[in-house]
Amino acid sequence: MGQTTSRTGQLTVHSVFEGIAAGAIQLVYARWQVYTSTNSGMGTGNDPLLELAYWIGPIAGQVPAASAFRDGAHAAANVIDKWIVIHLHFNKDRNMFKEVATGVLDSQGFPVLMQMGGITQITMYHGQRLVQGRGSIDPGALRDFNSATATVGNNLAVNARTITLKCTRQSRWFISPTNRPSVPPGTTYQALLVAWGGGLVSTGIFSTEAWSYIYPAVAAGAQ
Repeated sequence: MGQTTSRTGQLTVHSVFEGIAAGAIQLVYARWQVYTSTNSGMGTGNDPLLELAYWIGPIAGQVPAASAFRDGAHAAANVIDKWIVIHLHFNKDRNMFKEVATGVLDSQGFPVLMQMGGITQITMYHGQRLVQGRGSIDPGALRDFNSATATVGNNLAVNARTITLKCTRQSRWFISPTNRPSVPPGTTYQALLVAWGGGLVSTGIFSTEAWSYIYPAVAAGAQ
């Protein structure tokens, strides 16, 4: 999967965000996981990762006969892409949380604030199957780690990661109406990222209750 430009038969990240906005790709589930710096090259050790799994097609569970959101480069290997998976990486450190504006005003006209975790990196890949566990037997499976990540260039790399956003070690993207990700400003790509992030916030995925599943102190107003 390419980022904003494409070779023949390769889907772009730009197109994926357009597909999500158009409803052609459906969010099926979101789940918290833990990743380590040995897998990502970033982080402090056991850091949180939010996995978002999108079904390719307007109706989850129904496989369309054809879709522009599959990677055409997989066709030669008889691989049918069914999922697009997005991983949001967070660093568990003192800079992880920040109060951000929600874009909503309270009854007295003051901005409503929320605790938001700062995203350090976003990766994206295709998935073809759902399996239990995280072994290396099924490289086309949808899971949090597999050997295909490190095997770009051979037939196992059907779901190698594409880096969609990567912040410097000291920076974060705190999703809010006033914060912009560190991609070229004023571009369509930045606008798509902002719109996608705003859509996630509106689902409640980043609500105080959601954060409290992994950080109970957030619910008490602490960082």
